[in-house]
Amino acid sequence: MIEVKIPADIGLIKTPFIKGFTTKEIIYFGMALVTMVPLAFFGNRFMPDDLVGWVVLVLTLVILSPLYIEKRLNSAISGEEYLIDMATFMLNKQTREYVYLDDFAKKVSEGVGNEN
Repeated sequence: MIEVKIPADIGLIKTPFIKGFTTKEIIYFGMALVTMVPLAFFGNRFMPDDLVGWVVLVLTLVILSPLYIEKRLNSAISGEEYLIDMATFMLNKQTREYVYLDDFAKKVSEGVGNEN
């Protein structure tokens, strides 16, 4: 008998658009191409060649990182949401409330253990 697994949430289904790539992946690759190709060809007018290479590499990684994160998380959360959550976590001040829980000090203050 043939079994087909259907996800409970229809939003989790990603249909391939072109050659197995989803629409989101095509958009991100397009964004990377549109921004990086002109920078690679014309960036040397404004920056040294070595710096242009590094800028192209870093910006490409930044643009394509949500796709990588989404693949690694198995679509549990979108890559954009994950990056936004991580940025807010890193940028917000992390404070913890200090709570002193010393049982021995409580017993001494209550008089327990004083057998005088």
